[in-house]
Amino acid sequence: HPVRKQSDLPKWIPEHEVWIPDSKQGWKSPTSQSQIFHLMAESEEQSISAVANILSRVDGDVIVVDGDSKNLERKLAPSLENQGVRLRGGSTTALSSSAVNRLLSILEIPRGEEAWSLKRLADMVQQIGLPMDWNILKLEHPENQEWSPKLHIDTMIELARGFHVLGGRGSLQRWLSTLSQATPRFVGDEGHSKALEESQWWLSIIARWMHPILSKTDKPVAMQNCIGCISGKELPLPEPLSNQMEWFNSLLSQIDWRLLSSRDSKESNSIPGLQHFIESISRLTKEVGTDFGDSFFEVLQNLASNTQVPSRRGVDSGLRILNPSQALGTSCDTLILNRLNSETWSMKSPSVPWLDEKSRMKLGINRPDIGLRKGRHYLRNLLNSSKIVIIVDSSLQDGIELSGPLEEWLSTASLQADELDLEKHPPFIDPEDWNPKTSNRAWVWQNIPKVGLRLVHKVSSMEMLAQGVRTHNSGLLPRDEAQRAGLALIEGRPVTGLPLSNTSILEAAKIEILPDQYQRRRDISHYEEGEIFPFEDSGKMIRTTDYRIIPNRNNIPFARNSSQWPHLGEVKEKKKILGIDPRPIVPSSTKLESLDQRIGLGSVKLNLPKVWSQSRLQAWLFCPRNAWVERHLKLGKEEIVPEDLAANTRGNIIHFVEEAILRAHGLKQNQLPSETKKLTEGELKNVDAAWQVALETLVTKAPWMKRADGVAAHRCRDLVGVNPSIWKSWLEGEDVIPVSGRLGRMVKSDFALSDCAPLASEWEVRENDKPNVTINLPPSPEQKGENSDFKFTGFIDKVDAVIIDYDLQKEAEIIPLDLDIGQKVPISKLVIIRDIKSVDGPKDDGKDNRHMKGLFDELQLALYARAWELCNPGHRVIGVGVTQVGIETLPWVELDPDFTELLSESSVGIVTQHLVNQYRRPGESKQAASNPFRAWMRERITTANRVIENAKAGKIPCNCSTIDACGGLKRGGW
Repeated sequence: HPVRKQSDLPKWIPEHEVWIPDSKQGWKSPTSQSQIFHLMAESEEQSISAVANILSRVDGDVIVVDGDSKNLERKLAPSLENQGVRLRGGSTTALSSSAVNRLLSILEIPRGEEAWSLKRLADMVQQIGLPMDWNILKLEHPENQEWSPKLHIDTMIELARGFHVLGGRGSLQRWLSTLSQATPRFVGDEGHSKALEESQWWLSIIARWMHPILSKTDKPVAMQNCIGCISGKELPLPEPLSNQMEWFNSLLSQIDWRLLSSRDSKESNSIPGLQHFIESISRLTKEVGTDFGDSFFEVLQNLASNTQVPSRRGVDSGLRILNPSQALGTSCDTLILNRLNSETWSMKSPSVPWLDEKSRMKLGINRPDIGLRKGRHYLRNLLNSSKIVIIVDSSLQDGIELSGPLEEWLSTASLQADELDLEKHPPFIDPEDWNPKTSNRAWVWQNIPKVGLRLVHKVSSMEMLAQGVRTHNSGLLPRDEAQRAGLALIEGRPVTGLPLSNTSILEAAKIEILPDQYQRRRDISHYEEGEIFPFEDSGKMIRTTDYRIIPNRNNIPFARNSSQWPHLGEVKEKKKILGIDPRPIVPSSTKLESLDQRIGLGSVKLNLPKVWSQSRLQAWLFCPRNAWVERHLKLGKEEIVPEDLAANTRGNIIHFVEEAILRAHGLKQNQLPSETKKLTEGELKNVDAAWQVALETLVTKAPWMKRADGVAAHRCRDLVGVNPSIWKSWLEGEDVIPVSGRLGRMVKSDFALSDCAPLASEWEVRENDKPNVTINLPPSPEQKGENSDFKFTGFIDKVDAVIIDYDLQKEAEIIPLDLDIGQKVPISKLVIIRDIKSVDGPKDDGKDNRHMKGLFDELQLALYARAWELCNPGHRVIGVGVTQVGIETLPWVELDPDFTELLSESSVGIVTQHLVNQYRRPGESKQAASNPFRAWMRERITTANRVIENAKAGKIPCNCSTIDACGGLKRGGW
C-alpha cells in the first residue's frame, strides 16, 4: 500500500520527507525539465529504422524503451554495428562455446551407436574449431622415419565400404582387425601402403590414449600391441593413463592454446567457455572425486549445459535498450519510447491458474486495473526522467493501437497545446532532413487526421518530377547505399558511390541474358520432317539433359545413312534418328567477357593431369563444372558409409572374385600368357574348382559375411546363396556350399563362353614400361587435318581371346584405327574387351540397358579397345561389351560387323549390333564404306579428345545440378 503519512514510514527505510501528490497533479513532475517530441512511423517495422536514424543523430546517455526490448535489440544490431556501437550481450552456457562442444565431441567418439564411426573419426581430424597440437602423436616409426601417425580419410572410406565397418559396439575391434590385415590395392603401391599403416598406427594411439574413458569391451582391445600391417614392426604407443580426470587434463594439453588465443576474437566465447567449464569440473572433482564411471560423458555434458558464461562487456555504456519495467527509476540525456502498443506492452492483468474471476474477487486478488495503474506509473516516470523524450508512434499502421497509458497521455497532451507543443521538431533533426529538395530524405511533414502536423519517418518513397520518377531510400546500412546506387542507375541519375566490384553490373545482365538464352535453346523437337539438327549448333542446346544419348524406341540409332554426319538428330518418316554425342556442351558466348568467365565460357587456368583416366574423362564429359568442383576444388559431397553394403563395394567383390579365378586359371598380372587356354583347359578343370577359389576369396575380401546382422544375412544369400550360419559352418569345414548365388551364376557364365580364352584380368594400360599409353587421333581419311593425341591410363576388367578358325599371323603391326567394311589387315589375335558391372534393383531387368550405356554414353570401352591394340601390336579388338552380373549373368558383347557371320555359331556372349547403323567416319558420303565398329571407336576417341581440349582451354560450363550452388546462373529447373 502507498505510504501517505510520515508516521507510516517503516523504520528500516532511511528517514525522508514523504511526498504526497496533489490530487490534481498531472503527468508532469514539478521538477521536470523534459522536452517531449512526438514522431511517427508508417509501420511498426519502420519504427525500428526510425530509432536507428535517431540514434545516429544523438549523443550522450541514451535509453531506448521498447515493449519487446530483446526483439528490438536483435533487429537494431546491424544498424548499431554499422555505427560502431556494441551492446552488452546476455549470458550463455558453456555448451554454446564451439571449443567446449569440440571437447565433448572427442569425448563422445567411443560412445553410443556411432562409436568409432568413420564420421566421428573424420570430424576429429578435420575439425578447425579447436586447434590441436596432438603431442601424443609425435612418435617415431621404428623402420620408416618419414612415416607418422595420421588418419587417411580416403583410405578409411575404402576399408569401411569394402569390409562394411560401421559405428557401434565392437567397432574398435573391427577397425583394428581390418587394418592389421590390410594390404595395398596393387603390389608396389607405396602411397597406399603408407596410408594403411599410418592410419592403423593413428587409431591404435588414439584408442590407447582414450583407455580411461573406454567401455569394458573396448579397454582390452586398446591395450593390444600394434604390429604394422605393412612393415610388420611393433609400433610405439603411449603409456595408458590412470583415470578419467588425468585423461581430461591430457586432452586439454593437446590444445594449441597459443593459436587459439591468437584467433579468439572479442565476439568468440571459446576461451571464456573453456575457462568456466574447466572451473566447474574442478569444483565438482573436489566434491565427488575423480572417478565418474560410465557416466563421465553425461556428467561433463550436464556441466556444460548448466555452467553459465557471463556476457562480454559492452564498450558502449551510453546506450541501453530496456523494457518499461526495467527502465523504471533510470535517468538519461535522451529517452526514446518505441513500440509501446497494446501488443508489446499489454495492460492485461496476469491470470491466476485454476481460479475464475468470481474466485479471485472472493479472495481479494482480482484487480483488473493493476496493469493500467502500473503502466501509468512507469510512463509518468519515463516522461520525467530525461532532458529529451522522443515518442516514436507507429499507430499509422492498420491494426496497431497505442498502449492504454500512452494513448491516455497523448489525449491529455492534445488538450494542453499551450503547455506542450507536439508539432515542433526535435533539435537534432536538421530542417534539411525534411526539405522536399533533399534526396533520400528520412523525414517528411504530414498532417495526420485527429493528430495534427507531425514529422513522419520514411524508409522509402517515390515522387513524380519533370525528369521522371524519383525514388528515395533513407537507410543507413551498406545495403541501402547499394540500393540507392541501383535505383540511380535504373532512373538514369548519377551514382554517388562506387560498387563493391566492377563486375557487379553483371548481376543485372545475368537476369536478362541467361534466362533468355535458356528459353531460346534448341532440341530435335524444334525440327520438322526431313530436317537435320546440325552438329555445329550443339551450343544452342545449352545443356544435355534434354538430349537423348542412348537409343530407345523413340530415338532410333540410324544416323549412318543421314545426308549429314555427325548430326544431333534427324526427323525422318515421323521418327527421330538418334544424334551423335556432342558433349561437353559449350553454350554460345554472351559477348560479355566477364559474364562468360563467370558461367565457365572463359579461360580458367586449370592444373590438369598429364595422363587421363577413364573416370576423370567421364566426369568431365558428364559436366565440366561438376568435375572442376569435385576433382579440383575438392568440394564434392561428404562420403557416407551406408548401413547396407555400398554398391561399389558389391561391385569390387565381383571384380576380386573374377580376378582370383583368372589368376588361378594361370593368368599373371600385366603378363600375357604364352599360350591361350580356355577356362576348361587351364589349371581350373571345372566350375566346382573355380567355385572353391571364389569362396576362398570371399574369406579375405568379405569378412563381414559371418556376422549375424541383417545386412550380412541378405548379402551373404545374394552372393553365395546361403545364410551366415551355413557360411560359418563352411569356414569351420562342417558344410559344403553348392555353386549358387550371384557369384555362382557368374562362374557358370564364364565357363559357358566356350569359344573364348581368358587373356588378361585387371590389366593395366602400359606402353614401354610406362603405366599409360598415348592414344593418337589422326584426321579422317576423307578429311584434312592435324593429328592430336592424349595420354590415357586405366585397368581393363577382362580381356578374352576368341578361339576360332581364322588366318592369324604372328608378325602383325598395330591395327589402323580406320578400316572399311571387309578390309583385310594382318591380325595376330582376335580380342574381346569386357567391362564387368554388378546390377541391382530395378536396373536388373534382364535388358541390355547397362551395355548400351557403355557403348553410347561412356568412353571407357572404346578407349580400352584402342589402348589394347596400341599396347599389343597385331591384336584386333572385334568386340566390346558389359557383362551384367545380377539375377542372371549376361555377357553382352557388341561385335565388329566383319565378324558377326564368322562367330554366328560361337559362344562368345550375347551378341548385339547397336552400332552398325549409327556410325561412320567424318567426311564420308551417305553410302559409307567405313567399318561402323571402327567408326564408333574413332567417335569415342574424338569425344574424349574434345573433353581434354575444352578443359585445356579452361572452359567449365555447367550441364548438371551443380548449377544450383549459384542461384544467379540458373537456366531453368533441374
